[in-house]
Amino acid sequence: MTRRAEALAARLREGVPTAAPAVAELVALLEALGEDAFDPDVTEPGHVTASGFVVFAGSVLLVRHGSLGRWMQPGGHVEPGDPDTEAAARREVAEETGVTALEPLGLLDVDVHPIPAGRGRPAHLHFDVRWAFRASDDRLATTAETVAVAWVPVRWAAKIDESVARPIRAMIAGSLVGPSAEVNP
Repeated sequence: MTRRAEALAARLREGVPTAAPAVAELVALLEALGEDAFDPDVTEPGHVTASGFVVFAGSVLLVRHGSLGRWMQPGGHVEPGDPDTEAAARREVAEETGVTALEPLGLLDVDVHPIPAGRGRPAHLHFDVRWAFRASDDRLATTAETVAVAWVPVRWAAKIDESVARPIRAMIAGSLVGPSAEVNP
């Protein structure tokens, strides 16, 4: 394995707050593919992506994804210049929302989800490494990659789907969302 793949596998073995079952799948992918696991052109079975769950004053930052047509956390492909998935998640948050002042809160979750065929690629899996951040302010900007960007109260965001709810529950349990996040998702 390469240094980036080894570092991620080692960090995953330390544990993830959601205790996501996908962790073992991602470690196996990293062991099998090494650096190729980060290549977006690798579609069998898929590749590593990174995303950020960003909180501010009891709300979580979500984007309306243009091609998938759903609300989700900002994220995307890991690029060759990204030293690790945390940096990739931070970059994706900035690119998709304009939010750049982020306090890192740590590794939060791993999710494996199917991506439909498109953009010249067959259907494949995204092995999404999810990081938690706290924003220092609530200023937002939409970009070409997003249809809409919004701060959504965690109690509502936790009801979107299990893929979004699981990490939000972990953030609430770890008191990462702030004092106004009294919810029972």
